[in-house]
Amino acid sequence: MRLRFPDFYTLQTDRSTVRCAWEPDIPFNEVRVNLTETDGALRLTVYAEDTPLKHISLRWIFTPEEKRPGAIRILGDAYERAYGDLAWRGIEPERIMPWYMLVSDGSDQNPDTAGRFTEGFGVRVQCGAIVTWQYDAAGITMRADIRCGGEG
Repeated sequence: MRLRFPDFYTLQTDRSTVRCAWEPDIPFNEVRVNLTETDGALRLTVYAEDTPLKHISLRWIFTPEEKRPGAIRILGDAYERAYGDLAWRGIEPERIMPWYMLVSDGSDQNPDTAGRFTEGFGVRVQCGAIVTWQYDAAGITMRADIRCGGEG
């Protein structure tokens, strides 16, 4: 999937959840969500003066060109140490992968790498949130927990 802006974003506050089609720098109450492309990455910035934010989710819906034919495998991280449970697995929409995920149509069992793709999705360190990824047949969701402790 090429680097691009998401199709939707969802903001969760202490009192409500709002889902919006993506438009750059559109305010919700006094909340401002900004996404910029810098050095081949997307930088997400959220500003809120009075609204206690809890989560923000970004959702990319696959275009026909981005849908991958055939079987793919996904590798995700673990919240803590990996206890031997990291593995390339098929699509599991409910699977939550903290920090990053890799998506590939290849296998080490096939030495021919012609036409193989592997894509990476993740966050840079010190992102100021706990970020998770989910992959399903229709698209990709990134969710950032931006609470302070348990409070918005």
